[in-house]
Amino acid sequence: MRLSGAAYGQLVGDLLVEGQPVLTAVGGASMGPLIPDGAVVRLVPLAPEHARVGEVIVRRSGAEGRLLCHRLARQSGGRVQTWGDACAEPDGWGEVGEMIGRVEAIQEGERWRPVVVRSPLRMRWRYVKRRLRCWLGLDGQPSPSPCEPDAGAS
Repeated sequence: MRLSGAAYGQLVGDLLVEGQPVLTAVGGASMGPLIPDGAVVRLVPLAPEHARVGEVIVRRSGAEGRLLCHRLARQSGGRVQTWGDACAEPDGWGEVGEMIGRVEAIQEGERWRPVVVRSPLRMRWRYVKRRLRCWLGLDGQPSPSPCEPDAGAS
């Protein structure tokens, strides 16, 4: 039996809300190079009050409730904003209750590499430097942002 993207996202989200860790592959390049497209990650439940800015969190996003694994960039009151490491712009604001888990580790061969908390500002600076090097012709042709609607953000 094959589950659709929405059904699979619902299943993973329900497991996290129930307190169960989940191993799953993620799609998209929005968290590159930290989390490559197709990487297997270990997701663990996260109580919103324990979320820290700079963690890679799992958030329900949009009306269809798809899951988004991006870095927690800001918290203000009952609102949160996430931002993919390879994205030029942050995601829209959402409710604190949309955060249901965090990415604990990434599988690399037989080993698991823990995901570290990083400053969102540091990640933005790295993105700007990469784009500037491409624009100046130092790194070849710039690639489109993985976070543009037609590029398939994770």
